[in-house]
Amino acid sequence: MERPTLEQYADWAREHIGFDPADEQFKRRYSQNTKSIRTAIEQSEEWSRLSAAFSDLATKYKNEFRVSLFTETGWQPNLHIKPLVSAVEKTYRSNIIRNKDFPNPPLNEHSKWITEENIFSEYHDLVRCRIVCRYMDGPQYICDNAKDIVGEEIVTSAHSMETELGYYAWHLGVVVPTTIVRSNGNIDDQIVQFEVQLTTHLNDVLNDLTHSFYEDRRIEKGSRGALWKWQPSSAQFKGAFFGHTLHLLEGMIVELKNEMAKENGND
Repeated sequence: MERPTLEQYADWAREHIGFDPADEQFKRRYSQNTKSIRTAIEQSEEWSRLSAAFSDLATKYKNEFRVSLFTETGWQPNLHIKPLVSAVEKTYRSNIIRNKDFPNPPLNEHSKWITEENIFSEYHDLVRCRIVCRYMDGPQYICDNAKDIVGEEIVTSAHSMETELGYYAWHLGVVVPTTIVRSNGNIDDQIVQFEVQLTTHLNDVLNDLTHSFYEDRRIEKGSRGALWKWQPSSAQFKGAFFGHTLHLLEGMIVELKNEMAKENGND
């Protein structure tokens, strides 16, 4: 079976896996469920504990390095819902583009197609937030301490993420209980995970400018190759290599920060 294009995906999914991403009822349930997840997070004990932990880490970082951990005085950001079109494109990448066993289900944890029935358990970034740190060591500093402070039952994952396109960040996975409206109308209790992205101020600015390169590349079949790495006049070349150069510069800034903290500590 030939892999469908993104434009053919809705018809293919409806016919072959019983999932209709163009269905208006699905669109309404997606909106309802993601808003419900966001509200559950904002009102949860887990969110309160995470807030307290980040406040404590900000104080600890300031005492240790004599500089602020976050770019803002208050760390707590807005929670963002992944747009429906982005969520559907992600199922396309999972079911089609990255599915090495196509036309069989992808080899994920449960070897199942990603559909409305499992999208909220399989995807952890349908509701997410971004926290901006002043220095490059800030995201890892938070991730290295979050599980111990908040608890492994709440912070279930922490890892770095870096790409050849110059994207650098750390991601925390945090779980909360909520309810999900199913396609049959049932309302089920479910534990969902949301994503906390941790980055630096400079990388945050660059990411806003270059994120379109990353989005376009993720829905392509196969690789577009590496020729762009030899095209210095292209925006992709400039964005990607500026990202890597910026990461190097931020590392040098962190070294200077740490040296100054040591000197101040000896005064």
